[in-house]
Amino acid sequence: MSTVTTIIIIIIIIIIIIIIIIIIIIIIIIIIIIIIIIIIIIIIIIIIIISSSSSSSSRKKKHIVKLEKVKKHATKLVPEICNLSYEERLRELDLPSLEARRMRGIFDDWNPLSEEVVNANSINSFKESKINIT
Repeated sequence: MSTVTTIIIIIIIIIIIIIIIIIIIIIIIIIIIIIIIIIIIIIIIIIIIISSSSSSSSRKKKHIVKLEKVKKHATKLVPEICNLSYEERLRELDLPSLEARRMRGIFDDWNPLSEEVVNANSINSFKESKINIT
């Protein structure tokens, strides 16, 4: 082999090594960019979760207020207890307030027809009142 061919082979090997190094650097940069994008997505998801939990909490509060108003009106429909205060009507019917149930952690699981919430006395009170619900 001549010196010229040896020099050309060495130059080609150096060029191949440089190309491989450049490709490795590009892959590392792409990996870094992907990691940064993943971190940004995680931060955005955390922000969304935090903001939605605070807004859903305020929405729950609004729903509790609306439901409590309906409950106040419904308890006034029972003639025997319509002149009592709201708290006294709840006690008379063995019904806790929505806020009290929420504080006990059973707000989401509450079933209005369950025997735990509406006992036989309150059902009889509603039957005896002969309210026409239409």
